[in-house]
Amino acid sequence: MAVSGPFSFFVLESAVALIYAMYVLMRVYKKPAAPEEQKEKIVPLPDAAPMATDLDPRCQEENGEDC
Repeated sequence: MAVSGPFSFFVLESAVALIYAMYVLMRVYKKPAAPEEQKEKIVPLPDAAPMATDLDPRCQEENGEDC
């Protein structure tokens, strides 16, 4: 940094981000989309793993039911 100055860090970082953005856009537009017969419907999953509540000792109710 003593040779080129602190501003050169931001120039280099911007150049890397620009090159990466150009690469991503190139890949998005050049690669053909998957055919409809290869596509599947998205199955939503729960936010938390089912085992997480089973492992939490605070989750057990007095009557034995889960949270």
